[in-house]
Amino acid sequence: KETNIQSLEMLKQAFRSNPNSFSILHRNSFLNVRRYHVTHENVIVSDQPIKTDTRDWREERKETNIQSPKKEQGEEKKRKKKKRDKRAVAERKSRMARAENRTKPKQPKATAVDSSAATPIRKQALEAIKQKKSQLSDYQLRYKVTHEDGTEKTKEVRGHFQNRDVQTVRVLGYQQQILDHLKDEKIPEAVELLQEMVVDQLKVPPKLCYLVISACDKPKLLKEAQALDFIAYQSGFTNSILITNSIIRMFGLCASIEDAERVFTSIPQTAKTTQTLMEMLAVYRNNRASAKAIELFEKRELLSVGAALVMLMLYRDHDLIATAVKLYGELEEVYNIPRDIILSNFVLQIISKQDPERGERFAKMAFRPNSESWEIVANAYRLKGMEEKHDHFMKLANLVRAVEVRKRSEAADTNPTSLRTESANASTQQPENVNRS
Repeated sequence: KETNIQSLEMLKQAFRSNPNSFSILHRNSFLNVRRYHVTHENVIVSDQPIKTDTRDWREERKETNIQSPKKEQGEEKKRKKKKRDKRAVAERKSRMARAENRTKPKQPKATAVDSSAATPIRKQALEAIKQKKSQLSDYQLRYKVTHEDGTEKTKEVRGHFQNRDVQTVRVLGYQQQILDHLKDEKIPEAVELLQEMVVDQLKVPPKLCYLVISACDKPKLLKEAQALDFIAYQSGFTNSILITNSIIRMFGLCASIEDAERVFTSIPQTAKTTQTLMEMLAVYRNNRASAKAIELFEKRELLSVGAALVMLMLYRDHDLIATAVKLYGELEEVYNIPRDIILSNFVLQIISKQDPERGERFAKMAFRPNSESWEIVANAYRLKGMEEKHDHFMKLANLVRAVEVRKRSEAADTNPTSLRTESANASTQQPENVNRS
């Protein structure tokens, strides 16, 4: 009695929280445990041991008013089964109803409505429907295509007009007409339709605007290019760096450096990308503004392999081979641009065109050439009339190409997921037998 004081206090607290805890303890205890008479006020211990064989456990459950756990689980399963059966019956009825509706013949729709007997709200609805139908019919008649022989043909926009609003149908119609003009290379007519869409406050699709901008690539289309720039501004495409880069490229092809610079400077510095810088350098190169291109490149902002390639093209156009080789040597140290195999082959092409032997030494010393590199050297020797050198380097190019193909096939067999990375690295690797040859 003295040693079980703490356990008795804990049993008292447990009974206050859950009065049924005593009976659970009573059934799950060992035979030598004393019987506890528990109340809310005190705990009394009796000296009589637990008798297990005097009565049946089912009678004890009835006296303590506790249900069997197995019986509770069985009742829960029965309730869940009833719910499932009800749900299955409801789904079966709904399927049968849908099947009956499909088999029933459709009733013809009413073609005329007596508007005189309708309420004022109904009259307003009928007038709105009539106005909408008239707009649709007028729009269909407006969409005409003139052929070369002078004949006119009316085209309809694909889709169901009943399921679309008037504005969407008009946008689809404009889009189809603009695509037809682009197919026929009628850029001014396409730009005029885009202007009509802006005036009518229709939403211009970004992809459609990008297609028209890409098609405007001639100096005589400068007015249309300026109109497209205004349309992109009115449509809210200034936040799209893709369309902004295409506008810079468009002004460069239309020989307008001032407009391209205006668009380039209007872009926030945080929104500019390496493609933006490359497009601006290409504008300077195409319009022979080499000084501005060099000044922009020397700022060393947003430099990439593409920007370096544009500068190498600029030096090649002006026959500045020494400057191009110097830039290639300073790419990694000064400009932090990796020497890509594309840049290396481009410099090799510039050098080999002037001196094939110097190009051969450059290919052996400056980088690891691939099959395309040896083809460049072989073609340079052929232009100089050295057929033996040409045949030698063409055999070398075929050997390197065979090794590259074998490496790619082995990489595809061992690890198909790493095929892209292996094929990209295979072009920059050089086998040992090729170096010895």
